[in-house]
This record gives sequence, C-alpha cells and structure tokens, in this order.
Amino acid sequence: AGLKIAEDKVQESPPWRYLGWRISDHQIRPQSLTLKTDIRTLNDLQKLLGTINWIRPSLGISTEELHPLFKLLEGDTSLTSSRKLTPPARAALGKVVDKLTTQTVHRRKQNYPVSLFVFYSSFQPYGLLAQWIPQDACPLIILEWVFLPHNFGKTVTTAIDMIAMVIQKGRERLMFLDGTEPNIIYLPLDTKQLTFLTHQSFVFQCALADYPGQISIHFPGHKIIQSFNSLSLLPLCHLSLTPIPDALTVFTDGS
Repeated sequence: AGLKIAEDKVQESPPWRYLGWRISDHQIRPQSLTLKTDIRTLNDLQKLLGTINWIRPSLGISTEELHPLFKLLEGDTSLTSSRKLTPPARAALGKVVDKLTTQTVHRRKQNYPVSLFVFYSSFQPYGLLAQWIPQDACPLIILEWVFLPHNFGKTVTTAIDMIAMVIQKGRERLMFLDGTEPNIIYLPLDTKQLTFLTHQSFVFQCALADYPGQISIHFPGHKIIQSFNSLSLLPLCHLSLTPIPDALTVFTDGS
C-alpha cells in the first residue's frame, strides 16, 4: 500500500540506466564517472581504488596496470597518513581514464554458451568470460574480465597457483551470474604442460574438480585474442619426478 511508480523514471527505450551502468542494445558501459585524482591521504587512495575495482572487470583494467597505485597502499596504515601520486601512478591512472571512455563489454547473446579464456603474462595470469560465435559478424562477445588480487596470503605464489586461481574464480563467477559452468576453458599451455599439471599439480586438479566441460589449448583466431602479448605459453616446469643421475644434491636447513 502506498507504493507508486514514478512514471518519469520508467525507461522504455535504450540506453537504459541501471545501478550505475548504461545499457544499450548490445553494449554495457559505466555511466558518467568522475575519478577523484587529488590524492592526499591513504583514505583518498583507498576510495579511488575502490571505485576502480568496481569497474575493472567490465573495462579490462588489469592488476598489472594498477600495480603503481597498489604500491602506494604500502607504508603507514593510518587513514590520514600522507599519500602522493608518483609519476608511474599518474600514468596508471591515465590508462584507467582512457579505458573509461573507450572500453565496453557486451550483452550476452541468448542460446550461446560462455567460455573462460585464461591468459598468461609475466606479471600474473588473468581471465576472460566471453562467448565465441564464429559465424557472427562480431564473433567475440566479451562479458567480463577476471583478475586476481595484487597481493596473496602466501609468501610464494607460483604461476601454476595463479592459473588455478583464475580457473576457480572464473568458474565461480559464471556460476553466480548464469548458474552454469564454462562451455570451454582455454588454457595457455601446450599438450605436455597440460598432461603434467593434470597428473601432478594438486592445485590444478582442485581448480578443475568436477568440471563437466571441455579444456582446450587452442585459442580462437580472433584479432583481439591474438593481440594479447600474454598468449605466450606458461614456462616449462623444471621438476623431475625421478632422481637425476650425477645431479648435485643440496641439503637445506629447514629450521
């Protein structure tokens, strides 16, 4: 009782505006967003990064690109402690501003499955939830990017650990959004690496546990995907499961 819909708020044609997003027939982008770049304190920096973290899965702003800004979080933990943007941090912020005006994601096409693409870079792996529809004029439908945090709880986090994290996070995110698993998971590996990890890596096995779909090491030949420098294969694992003849034996102090 008493509930009344304001007729002037009803949106009947695109672009629709909803929860900070501008939605057209085919694309989604943030509504006009102004970033506060006058950083003076840790609190200012945290607010800025909070805003960026909200939009980065849709705009493809990688953890590597934000690294100079994340580094400024180090030091005095008082919210009023002084912070100042360094030249690398300003350059990183410039990339964010550029992507705010140029990058978009797409609306999902019905009746086509979603796949998870995992890319490897020297900084850290990242993923992409997208639809690949070869027969369409625009075959790559980018839905959301998957990035890892800047810092991890472990002292040493290996590339394999991070690949597994991207797989797990991508699966969980798609299950949350769509209630389904990725149709195909594309991995930056060769056949030998995939076989080794499938048999010997516990974290890799856990990341793919109960996965019902297909795993592929052959990425689609799309210009956007092929343009990523991160398409280089994961470095070979220098580990032997059997003793190596005449190899040097090293004893370490585990205390």
